[in-house]
Order: sequence, then C-alpha cells, then structure tokens
Amino acid sequence: MSAPPVPVPQPLHESLALAIGCMVAAQVVFTGMDTMVKLLSEGFGAAQIVWGFFAAFTITATVDAARNGSLRSALRTRRPLLHIVRALLLPVNMAAMVLALNLLPLATVTTVVCTFPLIVTALSVPILGEHVGPRRWAAVGIGFVGVLIVVRPGTDVFDPAAFVALFAGAVYALYLVLTRLLSRTDRSDGIALSTAWIGLAVFSIALPFDWRMPTGEEALLLASVALAGTIGHRLIIVAFSRAPASTLQPFTYLQVVWATVAGLVVFGHLPDAVTLAGAGVIVASGLYAWWRERQVKTS
Repeated sequence: MSAPPVPVPQPLHESLALAIGCMVAAQVVFTGMDTMVKLLSEGFGAAQIVWGFFAAFTITATVDAARNGSLRSALRTRRPLLHIVRALLLPVNMAAMVLALNLLPLATVTTVVCTFPLIVTALSVPILGEHVGPRRWAAVGIGFVGVLIVVRPGTDVFDPAAFVALFAGAVYALYLVLTRLLSRTDRSDGIALSTAWIGLAVFSIALPFDWRMPTGEEALLLASVALAGTIGHRLIIVAFSRAPASTLQPFTYLQVVWATVAGLVVFGHLPDAVTLAGAGVIVASGLYAWWRERQVKTS
C-alpha cells in the first residue's frame, strides 16, 4: 500500500544515487506496511488500520505547509471540487487495498496493483490531454494481458477478489493523474494538506463503527503501519526532490520483488510459475511504456 506521493518542486540536481536509494528504500518500507496490513486485515477494518497513517500524515503536511507560509494561502485554489474528489480517492484506494490484502496473497495483490503506471498512461490522454502513441498503447494492452495471466479468469484458480486489487490500482492511477492536473495550478503543500485533512476526516467518521480494542501486539502493528506509511512518504518526497519522476518510476516495480519475498517469509506463499510469468509481462510492459515515454520527450 503506497503512501500518497506529493508534488514537489523541480529536481534539485543533487545526488542521483541518493534519490534512487530513497526510492528503493521506500518500496521496502511500503512492502513492510502491506505485510502488516495483511496481518491485521483479518481482525480489523480499513478505518482502524489506516487511521493512524492519516493522523501522522496530517501532522507532517500541516507542519510543512505552515513552514512555507500560512495554511490559508497553501489551500487557495480555483478547483476546490477537484481537490475534494482527488482526496477522496485515496481512502477508497486504501480501503480496497486492505480488502484485497485480506483475500489474496501479498505478491498477487502487489503485482496486480502495479499496473497503475499503465493505467496512468491511458488516463493521461482524456484527463491531461497528453499524446500516447501506438507503441505505448500496445504496452498498456500487453500489461493487461499480464493481469489476465495472473488472474486466470475461467480457471479453477480464478479468484474474483483479484478485481478488488485491480480496482485499487485503477483508483490510485486516477489519484496520480488528478495530482498532476492540480499541480499545474496549485501549491504542492496545499495539495498534500487537502489530501491529509480529507482522508483523516473520512476515516475518523468511520472509526467508531469500525473499532475493536487491540491487544498489545496488535496496537504495536497498528502504530507500525502509521510509522511505515509516514517514513515511506517522506522517502518518496526526498527521492522526487532529487531526481525526475521518469528516472525513478522503474524502481517502483521492485515492490513486486519485495512482496514476493515477504509473502514467502511471513505467510509461506510462493507464487506459481504462471503468476510469476504474468508479473514479468506486467513489469516488462510498464518498463517499455516508461522507456518509450522518455524517448518521445527527448526526441
């Protein structure tokens, strides 16, 4: 479960190695977060699991906005409805992720959700007005063939819960595209602030209806989810402040590797050959779409 990326200023041309290291570390942290969410998901609802993350995110986003000036100026926007719609997508994504992690192996959920860069490519045409050539459209199509390989509809191993993971990835992709759209006109700290406050409000409203008193061990896991989300979020900010998004995107696919390892070590789940093949198709198509986008921008 990836923490929400925050638009940041243009790259500072500092150490590329540091940026890549932060991105790789973020994927490890997010995998740990997803592992703890899966452990908690059998006994707790999404609101109780995720509320702590949004509380911590709200504190850090508010402090960041206050450092850059007044909160009122950070939240100034001509698109308040778009802020609200975009911010509401993150709680939907996280709730879907909790459900998917409860129903499916960790590696399977991560693999299917990692289609989100391909979905971003597809959504960038109608929402952002970007041009996507036939090669990148082909990559998008091949990526979804990879999803079908993993999900295997019509077979005995098919689990409809895989579509919950695909829905989570699609919602996250829409969230990212709307982030790009808002970042054209609004301050990045204001975008982060609206995301944090609205997400916290949503889960605070749901929390009393989704509350169960945790044991000491469960409380530690809940706190660790919040801490991991906050640390991963800060690592992403550092990474994107030091290198372009196009440079860092391929490293997001490392989460498939870490999730496979975590699933085996913690839950004893080893993906079969067909699932691994589907994951390979998804990752390869995503990397090709990224490479082709860079080629188009530099030509």
